[in-house]
Amino acid sequence: MVGQGILKDKYPRMFANSCQKEAKVSMVGEWIENSWKWKFDWRRNWFEWAKPMLKEFIQDLESYMLNKDTKDK
Repeated sequence: MVGQGILKDKYPRMFANSCQKEAKVSMVGEWIENSWKWKFDWRRNWFEWAKPMLKEFIQDLESYMLNKDTKDK
């Protein structure tokens, strides 16, 4: 969930293409120094028409500040 929205509901195509449907945030990236780096695993490559949706998804995620010292839930 980001803010008040559930990402799988906002981005159903992204969720359907994910190989990480049950993963916690800690399993979908890593801390490199003091920055979070997302590491997504997709079932297939994205079509050109879907890339703006992927960009919006990433922007939504990046708008939420992760805290290195907060427990994943």
